[in-house]
Amino acid sequence: TMSSQVIPTLILRPPASKEDVDAAEPSIRATIEEADRILREEGADAFNAKYGVADTCEGNSNRSTLANNDNNGALEDAIVRGDPRPYQIALLEHAKKANTIVHLGTGQGKTLIALKLIDEYAHEFEPDSGNTDSGVCIDAKKKQTWFLVPSVALAVQHTQTVRANLPSLTVETACHTASNSEESRRKLASADVVVITHGSALDLLRSYGDVFNLQRVNLLVMDECHNCTGKHGYAQIMNTFFHRIMDATQRP
Repeated sequence: TMSSQVIPTLILRPPASKEDVDAAEPSIRATIEEADRILREEGADAFNAKYGVADTCEGNSNRSTLANNDNNGALEDAIVRGDPRPYQIALLEHAKKANTIVHLGTGQGKTLIALKLIDEYAHEFEPDSGNTDSGVCIDAKKKQTWFLVPSVALAVQHTQTVRANLPSLTVETACHTASNSEESRRKLASADVVVITHGSALDLLRSYGDVFNLQRVNLLVMDECHNCTGKHGYAQIMNTFFHRIMDATQRP
């Protein structure tokens, strides 16, 4: 029996027919939207209590969090406030030039660096005139940023953070096989920023590579990148897709 208490149990896993996925998509999206509503209206404590964020990640690993943990509740709580500190500016400038691992403790500003970097490349989100056909945007040509996360709960949380801090951008969430419905793929393809679990990313790259491929991705943010080892989804993405792009200028 499916439970409404934990998001992952609501997601259909293979094998599932296209008809099964299409039928389940409204329920899946409603669950994600409900989680988003709880985070906005009731705050991080209520969200964590319902969805068990602490149980979805390993140990006490450092991760980006909502900036204002003392003021849970409204959308404003997801806004990262204050100017970047010198070390954040230095890391941001380094990340503009090369792949960068940001190793900072909790609350030391990894999220702000990621947000500033997303904003830095936002000018690439608009398609060129050559990427249109009869005035209709060809989504497969549109650049976008992928924000990889290791759990559904973190996907919802980071979606809220990006939307709150970069309101001019369109942000969508991709979790598990919810991305298999045609309507969901259309929304994901047209988004500026996709906050995506590693499982959903692998599914899109493997099954819908004509639209979803790393050549389209101008920036790849990998939350909790210490997971990128062994057979983890992060490692599969890097080994199977990222490093096989022979032209380094085409990589995120």
